[in-house]
Order: sequence, then C-alpha cells, then structure tokens
Amino acid sequence: GLVQIVQVGVAAGYEAAGRELPTQPIVELLLAAGWEGRVVMALVSVVFAPFAEEVFFRGVLLPACVRELGVGPGLAAQAAVFGLIHFVARPDLLPMAVPLALAGWGFGWLRLRTGSLHAAVAAHAVFNGVQVGLLLAGVTPA
Repeated sequence: GLVQIVQVGVAAGYEAAGRELPTQPIVELLLAAGWEGRVVMALVSVVFAPFAEEVFFRGVLLPACVRELGVGPGLAAQAAVFGLIHFVARPDLLPMAVPLALAGWGFGWLRLRTGSLHAAVAAHAVFNGVQVGLLLAGVTPA
C-alpha cells in the first residue's frame, strides 16, 4: 500500500513538472510482447528475479551493511541501492527509484524480522506479481 502511495506521488510530481511518466524498459518489453513472451517475462519477474535479487540484496548486501553501519542505516543503505540499481542505466527514471527503495526497505525489514530470506522472497514475488498482473490487465501502475 505505502509503495503504491509513493508511486502515485512520483507520478504527480512528473505531472506537475509537465513531463510524461516514463516506464522501465522491462515494462515496455512486457507490453510489446506476444502471449508467449508475456508468460516468460511474468515467470522471470515473479519467480526468478525475486529469488536472485533477495539472495543478493537481503542475503549478502543487507548483512554487510548492517555489520558496517548498524541496523537502521544498513537497512536504509541496502534499500537505496536496491531502488537505484533498477534505474542505473536510465538517469531520467531516478525519481522512480523511490518507490522501489521503499519496497526494498520492507523486504529488508522482513529479512531482519524473520531471520530468513523466505519471507522477503515471498513478499518480493507477490509485489512483482501484482505489478505484472496490473500491467497485463491494462492498468499501468504509476
């Protein structure tokens, strides 16, 4: 819910600036793909990406950041890196890193709270699944 609120805020900021809200390249590929491509991209987005990203961000980076910076700053640092890494090749999309950083903070909090990656992977998969579902239903999330 909070991530969607932030997404709406980012969209409003683009609108106030008189700029069209950009989309991630993966979103453009998904929308342009045929049904076979959409199935493959949905699987990658909902199964493979959450697993791989959680292993790196919450399995490797988060413990290192917490060890070096402490719990609060470490959690924030890994979340910021998570948000930014999705847009590193597209600086024009950097404002869109904010909602993803917030999601990364939530996934990191789950990892710390449960002591396991399972909850973070599941939450990440659900988050991505909702986003893909909305896109495939013709609703472009902000």
